[in-house]
Amino acid sequence: MFRVRDFVETGEGLLFSVVSNLHPSSGILAQLRFRRTAAGFAKMKSSDESQKFLSRLAPQYIRFCAELDREVTVVPNGEVVHHFQPAARLEDLLSKSEDPAITSIIAELVTVSGLGENDLGITGSFLVGAQDRSSDIDLVVYGLSNYATLLNALRESVARGVFSPLGRRDWAQIYRKRVPDPSDYSFKEFIWHESRKWDRAKLGNRRFDLLPARRSDEISGRFSDVSYKRLGRARVSCIVVDSGLAHDYPAKYRVSDCRAEGHEVSEIVSFTHTYSNQLRESERALCSGILEEVSGIEPHFRILVGSSREAPGEFLKVADLPSNP
Repeated sequence: MFRVRDFVETGEGLLFSVVSNLHPSSGILAQLRFRRTAAGFAKMKSSDESQKFLSRLAPQYIRFCAELDREVTVVPNGEVVHHFQPAARLEDLLSKSEDPAITSIIAELVTVSGLGENDLGITGSFLVGAQDRSSDIDLVVYGLSNYATLLNALRESVARGVFSPLGRRDWAQIYRKRVPDPSDYSFKEFIWHESRKWDRAKLGNRRFDLLPARRSDEISGRFSDVSYKRLGRARVSCIVVDSGLAHDYPAKYRVSDCRAEGHEVSEIVSFTHTYSNQLRESERALCSGILEEVSGIEPHFRILVGSSREAPGEFLKVADLPSNP
């Protein structure tokens, strides 16, 4: 099974992150993140750079997906020469004590939360061996309820001074990377939303994130069960009525009082971590994204935020922030 947060590598030395738990028959839905070169790993700086590289040098990995109504990156199973799995990689790192910061972070979180090391993994550059001294540590938490438990554990550890909260300089670096248009989502708004999530912290100078992923037994259905038709861009306001899957991938928010292009919208979803755990129940939200008609098991209309990793022109935020956030 190829799951979200896994990586796969092809014979050309192209390394892709897996971006779905369910996949079409043609292969694995993924995004190009690194490529091997004679000098080492080259990192794709953006989704746009990834797509331009593939279009020019490996167009066989770009296909139109009828179910998603758009072009996507698909890696055929037969092209995979290495499947990188976060849990196995973390176990290997811990057994070899390769990075003292990782060992310390995991030991503290396991102690405070009561979860086991087998509930965790590591992804990103550490998963494929492309990390350097400046690399953030991207920890994967398997299980939707486990993720909520780890967020509380991290908050407790920060309160006890074991870890440090991110400072303004850290937030500024992340903001520049994650928010391409400041006019839609200001730095002040970004810090307000991020500071209440408790999914990032520091040990010394090392930043680390907690990223959600479903356990195998939480994944069901088939990719072909649901299809989507894109209807264009939409900007809306809405009321959040259920944020129980705000930690999922994609993050999901059930909403009311939301209309776009004459359609009643009942759901907002986000594939970018920037807008995961972004909203709470009863909050009024502002949203910009892609309006989609969902067909299949439960037909409805939704707005997709995060059609790419950076999501230019797309945002999701609380409408009524405190006067001094």
